[in-house]
Amino acid sequence: MAFKRLLIEFGQGVDMHGADQNNAVRKAAQDAVHHCCMAGISEIFEVKDRMTQTKVHADVYAPHPEQVDPAAVTEYLSWWPVDVEVHPGVYVDV
Repeated sequence: MAFKRLLIEFGQGVDMHGADQNNAVRKAAQDAVHHCCMAGISEIFEVKDRMTQTKVHADVYAPHPEQVDPAAVTEYLSWWPVDVEVHPGVYVDV
């Protein structure tokens, strides 16, 4: 079955005090999901089983990508199959 892109959403997460990359990534996933209104999407696209008929692809950008555990995203988005790609982001030293 060919998948179709249904929505694109952005989220931002910051861990100001601990500089924990995984905490920031988890906050970004929460932020992105909380901006989405997907009411009726299952009915419109006739989704019967979201674990086989839908998926989430998450591109994560972090200043220290080597410290990011993709499980921080997949655990939060556990109601869908999720694949995560971690990319180097921008670090600004103030």
